[in-house]
Amino acid sequence: MESYYIVRKEDSNTNINMFGFVVVMVLAMLLIVLCSTPQPRRVRAVRIRP
Repeated sequence: MESYYIVRKEDSNTNINMFGFVVVMVLAMLLIVLCSTPQPRRVRAVRIRP
């Protein structure tokens, strides 16, 4: 029972680490999308100006 409880603690820690990793990846994807979206907008603005 004690060893099984320790395994459960390790599993919960790994799940927290994986959750944090997923959050970091999602934030990175959002940053990439936010950084890539202004470029087409600038191109559209340049097309509209002339």
